[in-house]
Amino acid sequence: MVDSLSRLPAADCLKLCHRVVDDICGREPPCRKDYGATWSLEEWLDLLNSLTGFFRLAVGNNSSDEEVLAGLSGMSSSSHAETVLSVLRGRREEICRALQDRTNSISSATLQDFDWQLKVVLQLK
Repeated sequence: MVDSLSRLPAADCLKLCHRVVDDICGREPPCRKDYGATWSLEEWLDLLNSLTGFFRLAVGNNSSDEEVLAGLSGMSSSSHAETVLSVLRGRREEICRALQDRTNSISSATLQDFDWQLKVVLQLK
């Protein structure tokens, strides 16, 4: 589905990719009304899910540039693939922090409960 990104000019592709990363990082997501003439609602949602998943997977797996480009090999435009890669390179640390923060917010309560249960077991011995 990332191939439909080729419908945009390269400059707009860059802007959209940065807005998708902004959304991953908890800031303002891309606005559909800016791209309503380019994609239907279903295509728009598929594109956002694909791009978000791609950025998360690339950062989570610590993918090299070659692996990222291989993942984008289905795109008809190599300039758009390079644009996605440039956004990933420039904002990798930011995406990584956002993913770590999201993981920590989900798991911190569980870890606190685990510590409490461990103390009870140790006190019973």
